Amino acid sequence: MEISMNSYGTGACTISSDKYHKEYCGPAEYDWDVAIERLLSRPSFRVITSPYQLRVSDITEIKVFDGNRAMMVTIKTTDGEAKQVKAVCSFEDTFDLRKGVFISLAKYISSDGNMTSEGYEFLAKCMTYYKDWSKLVDKAIRQYEKSCKEAEKNAKIQQEEKKKAVERRAKNFAKVQAKKKAKKDEFVQAVADAIRISFSKAENTTGKEEGGNVSYHKKNRYKAGDRVLVKKWDDMVAEYGLDEDGDINTSPVFVRTMKEYCGKIMTISESSEDGIYDLVEDETGWRWGNEMFNGAEQE
Repeated sequence: MEISMNSYGTGACTISSDKYHKEYCGPAEYDWDVAIERLLSRPSFRVITSPYQLRVSDITEIKVFDGNRAMMVTIKTTDGEAKQVKAVCSFEDTFDLRKGVFISLAKYISSDGNMTSEGYEFLAKCMTYYKDWSKLVDKAIRQYEKSCKEAEKNAKIQQEEKKKAVERRAKNFAKVQAKKKAKKDEFVQAVADAIRISFSKAENTTGKEEGGNVSYHKKNRYKAGDRVLVKKWDDMVAEYGLDEDGDINTSPVFVRTMKEYCGKIMTISESSEDGIYDLVEDETGWRWGNEMFNGAEQE
C-alpha cells in the first residue's frame, strides 16, 4: 500500500498494488517502470515512492540565503540534470533546514504548480516517513554542515592572514620611520657638534656672558713646556655649572668632547697673553684656559 496525494491538496489517499497495476498497466503489461511513467504523467495524481523511481539521484547543493528566510536546493536527476528548487520560509514560521529541503523536494515532485503551500508541506511531511527520502536529505544536510564548517575555517584563516599582513606592513613602516629618524638625529647631532667645535675655536673668546656680566680670562699663568693637571669633570661642573648644551661654563667653554682629558697631565705647547693655551697631547686643537687646570707640576 502506498500513500499518495492528489494535486488538489485535499489530503492523502491509498491505492492497492492490484488496483495500481490495473489502472496504469495494460492487461499484458506488468512493468513497474511503465506504471510509474504513466502515473507520474497524470497531473491529478502524485505518488510518494523512492527517490530513484521519481528520478532523484542526489541533492548536490543546499544554499541558504542571508537572513535564513529562503534556500535553494540543487537536485540531481537520474539523467544527470541539475534542477534548482527554491523554498521560502514564511514570516510566521521558524526556519528549519530539514523541513525546507523536504519542501523543496515536494515542489520538485509536484512541479505542475497546482498545490498550495499547505499541500507542499503535507507532501513533505509524508516524505519524511520514508527511509530513502530521509537518508537522502540527511546526507545532504551533513554535507551542507561540513561545507559550512570548512567555509568558516577558511574565512578564519583568511582573516588571520589579513591581520598578519597588516601587522607586517605596520612593522616594516615602523622600521623605515625609525631609520629615517636615526639618520635625521645623526645629521642634527653632526651639525650641532660642528657648531660647538667652531664656537670653541672662535678667535673672539675674550669672555663669556653670565647673568648680564662678562667675565674675562685671567692673564696667562703658564708658559710653553709647563705640564698641567686637567681638572676632573665633576669638579668643574660643581664649580662653574653646565650651559644649555651640557658643556661646562668655563672660559673658554669646556665641551663634553674634552672630557677624555680630565684628570690627566698635559703639556703646554703655546700660550697667549689672554690666558688661552694649546696642548701638545690635544690633536683636535681645543682652546684651553686657566679655569681648566689645577696648576702645573712645578707648582
